[in-house]
Amino acid sequence: MVAAAAALLCGTTFAADRYWVGTNSVNWNSTANWSTNSGGACGFSVPGSSDKAIFDGNSSNCTVNTGFNPDISALDMQAGFAKTLDLNGQNFTVEYGNFVQAGGTLNCSTGTVTVKSSLTISGGTFNSGTGTFVFDCPYNTTQTITPGSAVLTNVTLLTHGGSGVGIFLISGTLDVNGNLRFESVTADRTCRVDGGTIKVAGDVRMTTANFGGGGTAVVELDGTGDQTIYGDAAGYFPNVKVNKAGVPFTLAEQSLSRVTGLG
Repeated sequence: MVAAAAALLCGTTFAADRYWVGTNSVNWNSTANWSTNSGGACGFSVPGSSDKAIFDGNSSNCTVNTGFNPDISALDMQAGFAKTLDLNGQNFTVEYGNFVQAGGTLNCSTGTVTVKSSLTISGGTFNSGTGTFVFDCPYNTTQTITPGSAVLTNVTLLTHGGSGVGIFLISGTLDVNGNLRFESVTADRTCRVDGGTIKVAGDVRMTTANFGGGGTAVVELDGTGDQTIYGDAAGYFPNVKVNKAGVPFTLAEQSLSRVTGLG
């Protein structure tokens, strides 16, 4: 019982591995396309919130059905995957396993992708579309974000839960071509953003008083158009760097005292 409880807390075990084969169609929500082993016989359940979805060298193209919003434990797009996973504008949630793309093409389109675990993009082609990535980090947890060379459009850093420190750990550079939001749904103000750099081409907004603690990461404003930092509530930003030669930048009055460092 102790081992089982530890596995649940670590979030590293899965009820089942589901391999996408796609012998019947491109439709994600079809049991005729999923197997329990690579390239194996299909006819098994569509992966759910406790299952890992695996795409490898034996996988064909896959499209999420319109009106269906997958909620899985983990996504594993392996280096041998040479086809396309098209989210088709649907919402897509990865629970407490990991989000990994080492190969293939991922089209995110207009939907919201929620990641409640670590994200690593090390290969393949990543097309973020116009949607939003929500990184959902509970307190007393470190969520590592390793985006490689991928460019995301809009990003929300969302934290919640009980006591302890929630940490967003940026490995390398997180490139945000749209807007960046900081949000929290509880009253604890001990979350922070550590690690590397978040480059933002749009606006930066603190939407809640419950997000605080600053952090060692740097939010770098490098857009070619007007950009504004909004402090709508009393949360604390990490370090901010302005890299905008001759382009307007606004630090809204209510955010002046809540930027950890401005350079």
